[in-house]
Amino acid sequence: MERDVNDTDLGDAELRSLGRIAYWAAAIETIMRDIVMGLAQRDPTANEQLIRVFTQGASWAELQRHANALMRHVKIHADDASFIREQIAAADQMMSVRNQFLHGRWLSMEDSSAVLSERRSGIKVHRFGTEESFDVAESFALTVETFAGAHIVAASIMDAKSVRGLTFHVSSERVLSAATDSASEAS
Repeated sequence: MERDVNDTDLGDAELRSLGRIAYWAAAIETIMRDIVMGLAQRDPTANEQLIRVFTQGASWAELQRHANALMRHVKIHADDASFIREQIAAADQMMSVRNQFLHGRWLSMEDSSAVLSERRSGIKVHRFGTEESFDVAESFALTVETFAGAHIVAASIMDAKSVRGLTFHVSSERVLSAATDSASEAS
């Protein structure tokens, strides 16, 4: 007997919101790889191809460690390093939300949807409706727009003073292009 993959406890709006969260979280990870690459390019001894291989498939925590290690190693203005760290911290908060939503157990309730997140410290239930799940997805999109500034600073395109407060449009073509480039280099 075949299982109908469309038969879930969630409605279409909640499933679309989950898809948006996954989409924008992937964009955050792509930008984080770009940040690591931008920082690595500041080091004249860095092998760009090796850094690409090193970051390909790296977890979020590994990418954070790489970025922090590179900021200690390369020549970078203190304001720029501080800005990048602030942006990484904000993105890290969103990635924690991603983990709760995408790795949690979903339940459907009569008056709203809910996600049940199991944690080492106990079980945490997040209760929300369609509007709230859309708001979470929107928060991810806004995070991407500001997080892109950290890549611009890491790659020495602009300094933190010039980037602070700006938002950047990150198109699906840009994210897809970066993913395609990484995939073709890996093969």
